[in-house]
Amino acid sequence: MTVEKFEGVATREGRWWIVRVEGIGVTQTRRLQDGPQMARELIAASREAAVDDIEVSIRVDTVEGYAVGSAVERALEARVSAADAEARAAELTREVARDLADRQIPLRDIGVILGISHQRAHQLIVG
Repeated sequence: MTVEKFEGVATREGRWWIVRVEGIGVTQTRRLQDGPQMARELIAASREAAVDDIEVSIRVDTVEGYAVGSAVERALEARVSAADAEARAAELTREVARDLADRQIPLRDIGVILGISHQRAHQLIVG
């Protein structure tokens, strides 16, 4: 069984989500979570195919003039940057903890210096 993949582009108009599938047509739903199923049924009917042979992802484009797509992209980029910064902070904290331990600084003092518990300092040093 080969599954065909499609993308539906959703826009909000009033109380309805309008889902457009390029080259196929348009469907609508009250709840966005129902969009993929509605689009699958639309595609299946237009192609005389089984609904189970169709996969649809929905991308939200606009909500009453608000460009959701670009806003979501910016938010995702910020989340990735934050995750990268968090990973870098963890790496630096581990390095400092190990450097201090190499200088015979007690775990409790390492914890105070880094603003973490002495148990966490120990985990960083041995892990």
